[in-house]
Amino acid sequence: LGSAPEYTQQIKLGTLAMGLVTSGQMQEYVKQYGIIEAPFLFSSLQQAHKGLDGPAGDQLAALAKQQGFIILSNWEWGFRQITNSVRPIQEPADMKGLKMRVPSEFQIQDMMKALGASTDTIAFPELYTALAQKVVDGQDNPVQTIFDQHFYEVQKYLAITNHAYNTQMLVMSQHAWNSLSAQEQQVFMNASKRAGDLVRNLDEQQQSSEITQMQQTGMVVTHPDLAAFRKAVQPADQQVYDYVGDAFAQKFVAEVEAAAGQ
Repeated sequence: LGSAPEYTQQIKLGTLAMGLVTSGQMQEYVKQYGIIEAPFLFSSLQQAHKGLDGPAGDQLAALAKQQGFIILSNWEWGFRQITNSVRPIQEPADMKGLKMRVPSEFQIQDMMKALGASTDTIAFPELYTALAQKVVDGQDNPVQTIFDQHFYEVQKYLAITNHAYNTQMLVMSQHAWNSLSAQEQQVFMNASKRAGDLVRNLDEQQQSSEITQMQQTGMVVTHPDLAAFRKAVQPADQQVYDYVGDAFAQKFVAEVEAAAGQ
C-alpha cells in the first residue's frame, strides 16, 4: 500500500480506511504530535501510556480529527535505542563522528547532531541494506524493531538510551468512520483498545528476551548514564518546543506529569 508517509496520506484522503500511524508521521499533518518525540520526555513506558491515554492524548486526537484522522487508540512503537557497528556507547562523547541513519522526524535528527553525530535520512525499507553496506554506521529504533528487522546481523553495538518515545496509533479515515453506525464505531474503538493493550504488553514482555537473544549472536549491549545524555541533547528540546508552540508544549508536559502521578 506504499511507505508509511504514503499510506498516512491515503488515510487522510479517505482512499485507505485504516492503518497504523506513528506520531512522527502524524506530525506532518498535526504539528503538535511532534511533542511526543521530545528528548527524554517520558521516563518509562508506564508514564508514556498513562500520559497518552489521558487528557494529553485526547487533546492530540481532537486536533487529528480536524485533519480527517480518527484516532481509535494508542498502540506501541516504543523507546528508541541506538545501534552502531563502530564502538560501544557509554557516554555522549562516544557518539561523536558516527554517521547515523535518521528518520524524517527533525527531533531525532537534532538529537543526533547535538550528540556530535552526522546524519543521513534513509527510508526504513532500505535501512538494513544501508547498514550492511556501511553507508551509515548506525541507527536508532526500539528493541523490538531492531530484533524483528535483524539489524543485529549488521550492527555490533546496542545502547539502551530510551532517548525518545514514539507511539503508534490505529487510525481510521474520517470518511470510513462516518460510514459506520454509532454502535459500529464503539465496536471499533473497543476492539482497537484491546488490541493496543495486547501489543503493548507483548512488546514489554518480549524486550528482555530479545536483548538476550541478540547478545547471544555477539551483540554488545551497554546501559549508559542517561543524565549526561539528557544534558547533551537539551538544545534539541527547545527546537521541539518552538515547533509545537511553547504554550502547548508546557501544557502537554504538565498533563503527562499529572497523569503519571495518579
